[in-house]
Amino acid sequence: MKRIFKFSCLLLSAMALMGCGRETEKGIDMSKYPNYVENTNELSYSFDAKEIQDPFWKGNVIYNESVLMYQDEGSEEISGNLMYKPTKIISVRDYTLKTEYKENEDYKVEGNKIILLNKKLNYRTKQQVVGGEVPEGFKLVPSISNLNTDIVNMGGCVYTESSFYYGAQLWVTYSYDINDIEKEYDIFPKYNLDKLPKIKAKLENKEPIKIVGLGDSVLEGCSSSKLMKHEPFLDNFIELTRQGLVRLYDYNDKDIVLDNQSVGGKMSSWGAQDTQVNNVIKAQPDLFFLHFGINDLGDKRSTMSFYEDIESIVLRVKADLPDCSIVIMSPFNPQPDLYDYEKMRDYFSIVKDELVDTQDDVILLDMFKFSNEISKNKKYLDMSANGINHVNDFASRVYVNSILSTFYKYEK
Repeated sequence: MKRIFKFSCLLLSAMALMGCGRETEKGIDMSKYPNYVENTNELSYSFDAKEIQDPFWKGNVIYNESVLMYQDEGSEEISGNLMYKPTKIISVRDYTLKTEYKENEDYKVEGNKIILLNKKLNYRTKQQVVGGEVPEGFKLVPSISNLNTDIVNMGGCVYTESSFYYGAQLWVTYSYDINDIEKEYDIFPKYNLDKLPKIKAKLENKEPIKIVGLGDSVLEGCSSSKLMKHEPFLDNFIELTRQGLVRLYDYNDKDIVLDNQSVGGKMSSWGAQDTQVNNVIKAQPDLFFLHFGINDLGDKRSTMSFYEDIESIVLRVKADLPDCSIVIMSPFNPQPDLYDYEKMRDYFSIVKDELVDTQDDVILLDMFKFSNEISKNKKYLDMSANGINHVNDFASRVYVNSILSTFYKYEK
């Protein structure tokens, strides 16, 4: 696909005149927006590594934001909300990213709402997403055996690994007014590599790096389109993070390697077992990602039990590998009708206060808090692949955006 987006010579000249682009006439610090596009009318659709990996809040364009087309009970309208009000729609596509839809024929946009006009396209009704009706092509079952057709009623929520959700999501690329995110810019993850001095030094010196991941199905990459063998075959977020570090720090691909030891369905208690901790230590990581919480919450484990497991993993790894930098991640928000959000906040509040704030070279990337902030204008099902706890490709890219924003100083 054709690459598109560079600053124009006019923009660069204007920025030079304004003290290297520190402010616009509106008083916005433009150094925070290095990927800002001056003339969005010249944009054409693209979805290469830069668009996939770079944080959307470093510019004024969002690539392939997912929106479930949804019809509420008693309503004729089929619609969904974008995070921001578009200033220009660049492309609206199906989940494969191959079929492009036409504005004012297949859909229209009102404010930050996208409304389906062509009712031959896929959408979901309220009765369908709560398990009250089964759409054609799907089968209601007590447990999943066929990944292409099976759906399970979880008591008012539908769980599935099929196209039930992602097949009814539109993928929207659009520009927006940066004033809309400027007022909430503090919610976005920021560069924090100074808190991880060991990996910072290795990256800046282009030393070979070994990344190890230990966690649940989300870190394993379950429901990512590549793992589930459907288009657009996007890698899971930890592999995309590896690729992003290679690109941003100008590495040879083979010099940053990934060993993802995560296993779906596991809790932190599994991660704290000797076998798992010893396997991590044996792998000799320079950078260690830890991601648990959803299954602990589903099992109603206590805050202290969760904390003690995470603490045990971190302290044992650091004792054997003092040069290893550690990133603890809270999960992207799961289905609010199934999970106790207050308990999730408790889990990671104590992790931050009692562990992260007392240890060198350890940070918390709070994806739970951040995902709740960016979801204020959207439904949970806009960004879920399985309806209960797995991120879809867009939400997976929000993980990537967040990690790379933490690891790379985009501000120029």
